[in-house]
Amino acid sequence: MTTSRTGGMNQRMIAFAHAVASGKTQTEAYRIAAPNAAKWKDSTVWAKASRLASDPRVEDLIAKLREKAAQATIFTLHDHLKNLHDISIKALAAKDFNAAARAEEARGRAAGFYVQRLEHTGKDGGPIESKQTRDLTDDELNDELVRHGIDPDSIKPRTPGATH
Repeated sequence: MTTSRTGGMNQRMIAFAHAVASGKTQTEAYRIAAPNAAKWKDSTVWAKASRLASDPRVEDLIAKLREKAAQATIFTLHDHLKNLHDISIKALAAKDFNAAARAEEARGRAAGFYVQRLEHTGKDGGPIESKQTRDLTDDELNDELVRHGIDPDSIKPRTPGATH
């Protein structure tokens, strides 16, 4: 039976779409939607399931059901901030000011009010020294290679214009 509410889809199509959207394979979904398919050859079920899955109405319903499920599982920043606010309020009501302060601090971090800044410095707080390999002498380059466990003699020198 088809109705205008289901866009001309029958119960088998709708049940199939729901099963696929919930994570069932097309074959499993077809056997759920058409219980008499349990007696059929696998190749028959595969063909009918594939045909049903390629119906544009079924494809559309599967996509809509998956989108609806995805939207239902999204945890938003708003939800997170509200949960932390609720924790803070409950902690205050219980006169647990330490927990309330921690919840508010976490809420502020989540909202981006607190920015953690890291400063990297070199030896004795000075600038970080760096040197391009092209600026190293041959001896300095060999020392660096050895320091990293590479035998300098195992590296073939580049020939100008050679491709690698």
